[in-house]
Amino acid sequence: MRSSEHAEIDKTKILSASRENWLIAGLVLVALGLRVWAGPYFGLPYLYDVDESAFIGPALKIVWNADLNPGWFGHPGSTVIYLNAAAFKIMALIGDHQGLFHTMREFRYYVLNDPTTLYALARSLFVAIGTCTAWFLYSLTKTVHGRGAALLAGAILAVMPIHVEYSQIVRTDILATMLAVLAAHQAISLMDDHSIKRYIASGALIGAAVATKYPAVLIGTFILTAHILIYSLEWRALWRLGVTGATALLALFICSPYLFIDHAAVKRDISAEAAGGHLSATGEGFFSNFAWYLLKPLEDTFGWWGMGLALIGAATLIRHFRAKGTILGVFTLVYLLAISTHPLRWTRWIIPVLPFIALFAAVGAFTAATFLAKRFASTPSRLWLGLLSVALCLPMLLQTIEQARFRSAPDTRLQAREWLLANVPRNSRMLIEAYGPQIPKNHYLLYNNVDTRVVRRPQGLLTNVMPSGHLGEGGTLDALSNAGIEYFVISGFYERFKATPDDEDSARIAANYEKLMEGADLMKEFLPATGRGADPLRANVEGGPHLRIFKIRSPKTPPL
Repeated sequence: MRSSEHAEIDKTKILSASRENWLIAGLVLVALGLRVWAGPYFGLPYLYDVDESAFIGPALKIVWNADLNPGWFGHPGSTVIYLNAAAFKIMALIGDHQGLFHTMREFRYYVLNDPTTLYALARSLFVAIGTCTAWFLYSLTKTVHGRGAALLAGAILAVMPIHVEYSQIVRTDILATMLAVLAAHQAISLMDDHSIKRYIASGALIGAAVATKYPAVLIGTFILTAHILIYSLEWRALWRLGVTGATALLALFICSPYLFIDHAAVKRDISAEAAGGHLSATGEGFFSNFAWYLLKPLEDTFGWWGMGLALIGAATLIRHFRAKGTILGVFTLVYLLAISTHPLRWTRWIIPVLPFIALFAAVGAFTAATFLAKRFASTPSRLWLGLLSVALCLPMLLQTIEQARFRSAPDTRLQAREWLLANVPRNSRMLIEAYGPQIPKNHYLLYNNVDTRVVRRPQGLLTNVMPSGHLGEGGTLDALSNAGIEYFVISGFYERFKATPDDEDSARIAANYEKLMEGADLMKEFLPATGRGADPLRANVEGGPHLRIFKIRSPKTPPL
């Protein structure tokens, strides 16, 4: 009889494990599918996200020059650059094997002539990293609260619009987030396994995270909080934290050796990144920034109901699983407070805490479902849980689908490019703002507005010229006319300056744009797929910026 019972139990466990594996597979496939949809090939061969070049250009130089110094340390982004360099080197070897190119010079020409394969390959790495993060979050949440909450937390991250969006471009945010989830898992595991290997693994993850993004040093709060909960401030146990610190430094050196060597470049790039102001992203002080993160990116992502469930979940974990809840809660709070102190504020800076808020929301959904089932005895907890899960995931999924649809729609920059090539004579003198259409090299005489001076635009190495600069600061009709400019293209800068009328400089620049537009003839206007001006900072997921093409009425012949 007992053997029969054990057999039945084992069979149930096998069926349960099998079902769980299918659900995990489904979760991973959904996460992957949403990130692949309108992802790696978005915009190509045109390069619409200007920040990607900071991580792809240095990686290419490493491959071309066989020099491991990336030469740029702004984030520092070394892990991203080296990952890209490894992928590009493999691409070069495969291309050589298949006869596409036989020398590094031929490889260079191949990728500069059409960067599609290069960028799609690099973006695919981050699609994979973003997808794996959903899986790792499932594993972390299972350790904290169980399988049900784990599946829901993983599902939330799988469909989360902002996480999907940044998993489709080459940046540091998604890799830093994955490393944070892995570091949290090590700290949680330390509560049950006091092994020194947890300290070593945590140190390695901290070092890799800092080599990815400087603020990721805050993931050290995971292991620090866990250590204090176990050993309090007992001095004889401090050597364990010393092991973590030493391992972190070693990992940082391995992942970014030139951060310790190329001091001039490090100082230059950190100084540039530490700038106190940025158009549309300048903060307004600690309290205002903190409120902005809560009311803008977090509320946009989770909704008020999701944030409420996250608070319930955090309280539940701290009450019933004190150590685990405290470890996760301390990091989340410390990180939010830290980014709120910065003079800038960016939506993407919230990404590293999103998995943990998703975890809290999933636990909160289970807690709320249990409470509602007791309150309304006729409705089982599973039904309440299903309703709460749908309320959490469905709005995110719909927003992500809409986001992908806009990215798949004809982009305003491509539409403007095709119109210009069809309607504006070759060799016309033209000034195109940054984020505008990318024109074939040597097709037009392109100009920039630099420090109120109109100068010729360098053509660059790529087949298509990436525009830069903007007209708002000092760009006048007289200056354009005297330089012989015949056409100019205004991108989303006007909307960005117009959106901050309380700032005197922004109001002045917006007025300058309006004066420019009033004094020239509007030839063509392109609105994004949303049918409205869209948020200029989200042009890549809303069908491009609002573009206007103008013709100057009486351009002068420039001096030779």
